[in-house]
Amino acid sequence: FEIQRGEKVAIIGPNGIGKSTLLKIILAQLSADEGTFEWGYETHTSYFAQDHHEHLRGKISAYDWLYATAPHEPIGAIRGLLGRVLLSGDEALKQVTALSGGESARLLFARIMLEKRNILILDEPTNHMDLEGVAALGDALKAFEGTVLVVSHYRHFVSKVATHILELTPHGVRDFSGSYQEYLEKFGDDYLSRDQPLSTTHRETKATPSTQELSNAERKKLQSEISKLKKQSTRFETLIEEGEQKISAIEAKFGVENFYQQASPEEIQNLQTEKEKLSAQLSTHLSQWETSSHKLEVAQARFGG
Repeated sequence: FEIQRGEKVAIIGPNGIGKSTLLKIILAQLSADEGTFEWGYETHTSYFAQDHHEHLRGKISAYDWLYATAPHEPIGAIRGLLGRVLLSGDEALKQVTALSGGESARLLFARIMLEKRNILILDEPTNHMDLEGVAALGDALKAFEGTVLVVSHYRHFVSKVATHILELTPHGVRDFSGSYQEYLEKFGDDYLSRDQPLSTTHRETKATPSTQELSNAERKKLQSEISKLKKQSTRFETLIEEGEQKISAIEAKFGVENFYQQASPEEIQNLQTEKEKLSAQLSTHLSQWETSSHKLEVAQARFGG
């Protein structure tokens, strides 16, 4: 298979199939049993590992740790970047060993931003992240002009980011150029909605009548249901996007240099309250979108036989 510059590739497949191993092979951290690969000209990688905590050790604050990785950067730029990953104010002064899983992940993404590489290789980047962090990461990756290879089990994140799907199976590789929703519509193997054992290569679903076995009235009713569910899913996607944009706008204000010194306590509190309200709404809309999308897939599978 071939990956073009600028593509956002999601690597999916059953648990235990070797998705993380594949990332380590292309990073030359492990040797391949067979086959070869080749990077293009002027490619430079940044890597986010599942077991990233080992990179954050010692008695040092989040701010000092990030500054040590890029001492040439202005102090204002470092503080602004920490604000963008929601580590502003007191959070930036926490010891790296005291950071939560989500805070550790966001700090490492701040370092990746400073590295300014053109290929990002991400292994389960949303683990331990809250909705705000996941939304911010999704927006950043969509805006990123370089190439992304990502392993993730979070369905909404993959649906939002991926432009190319690489499916690993015990029998080989399925290379699909398109979004995750397009992949589902064509193949129907949803590895992100639940955990699957390695031995299962296709979804186990109850047998449903094919289109030929449905009466005209049933087909008409099913078509109407599919149309309704498509509209629902689109509406929830719009609400999710709007919510993420509003949260990002508030985070951008928090990330402005000297914001906490210049803003009044009341303004800061109002923004924080609004952000919490938006996050709760986003969580609800994500759940509604997941439910609607699953119903749509079931209906389409039944209609398609």
